[in-house]
Amino acid sequence: MKKMKILFFCMIICMFFLSALFLFMPFAGRESIDGNQTPFLILGISFWTTFLSSYIILFIINHKRKKKVETTHNIKNIGFFKINSNRFALIFDVIMVFSLIPIIIMLFVAQSNTLLYIFSFIFVFSIQMHGVFNGQNFKYIFSELENRRKNK
Repeated sequence: MKKMKILFFCMIICMFFLSALFLFMPFAGRESIDGNQTPFLILGISFWTTFLSSYIILFIINHKRKKKVETTHNIKNIGFFKINSNRFALIFDVIMVFSLIPIIIMLFVAQSNTLLYIFSFIFVFSIQMHGVFNGQNFKYIFSELENRRKNK
């Protein structure tokens, strides 16, 4: 169970870095105007590395959980479609909504605004965390730890 918890936190770190790549887009755009394509190359490699790493880790955690617990394949079990299932999920649900509002406003008002990239980073990370913290893997990992604490 400790390994699953470590994998879980590694997945969150990968998802954070995946989302943080939005913050480097203005820099890469400015450099490409000068003819330097290296930042775009680094962003692309970083994107695919963090994307694949985070979702491969998610797949591994899910596979380990399914080996230990019998699950039903029901659409209601997908964490993305749940709202407010625990306090971590509630925090990221609120952040997700409040970061989407400025994105929509900036798309219509401002053309090239650095704030758009900042709110995109926050939105992408919060939507990923929405799915993670509402999901079955989070409930399984942390309910097992809670049960162990109570039994001691």
